[in-house]
Amino acid sequence: MKVGICFLEPQLNLYEALSSLSSVTKSQVKKLGEKKKYWEAPIKKGECREVPLDALNYLKVNPVCDHKINVIAETSEFIVLSKPFKCHSHPLRYSDTNNAISFIRSRWPDSVLQVNANHYGRGLLYRLDYETSGLLIYCKRDFLHKELRESFSTLVKEKTYYAIVEGNFASRSLTHKLVYSGEKNSKAKAMDIGHSEGITASLEAKRVEHNQERNLTLLQVKLKEGHRHQIRVQLAAEGTPILGDTLYGARESQRLFLHCYSYSVEGKVFEDPNLNLFELFFNLNG
Repeated sequence: MKVGICFLEPQLNLYEALSSLSSVTKSQVKKLGEKKKYWEAPIKKGECREVPLDALNYLKVNPVCDHKINVIAETSEFIVLSKPFKCHSHPLRYSDTNNAISFIRSRWPDSVLQVNANHYGRGLLYRLDYETSGLLIYCKRDFLHKELRESFSTLVKEKTYYAIVEGNFASRSLTHKLVYSGEKNSKAKAMDIGHSEGITASLEAKRVEHNQERNLTLLQVKLKEGHRHQIRVQLAAEGTPILGDTLYGARESQRLFLHCYSYSVEGKVFEDPNLNLFELFFNLNG
């Protein structure tokens, strides 16, 4: 979407003309796919130009969110949400809607979004994949967000997920080196811990129940780090991918069966107990 702007005075170029209206940079404009000549051409007095709304509203958050996102808790420091699956954690541009940050924008004062204001993720302490449901924690204080993000692995004591994997999985610890290509939406690779490259990743996977008829195992996973796709790629490397995770070799299903259940932050434990998705295959009521 574009909007028309008419300039009362001549301008060196569109980059310079927008500098007082938006914080968008040349590199960001390039990501929007606009032609370089259009942005660098001089602007005459009275000339009108069409400008992408994403450039004009760079780093602003669109408040449109049609997803049903439940508020689990709110304190003076945190907003705790239950993110549904097939919902992004945050936008990448103003035109992106239906994400957790847009939901916060629609429900809370603008001051809440001043945390980490130079990034679209704002005060989120971590992200969940588009396909993953569960607990999302937003920090309302800039200094606390910075402190927690810089020492996330030590200050955030407990990170628990539930997952259904294909196969008969026995409880065990997993440690790998994760290797990323750097390409957007690319797969991670889980290598042996002795591999020369990669990031060390460890988790504890506890078997909760096994569905013999369907050969599926319900796991409780305690995460030590929190790297991109960490649980997904480490479980797939064991030959037991998460049900519905076709990116890592699983068969298609109603959804990806991974749910963020709890985090312990600043001495508080927040939980998203919405485990109804697992009742398709397991009797969680005993």
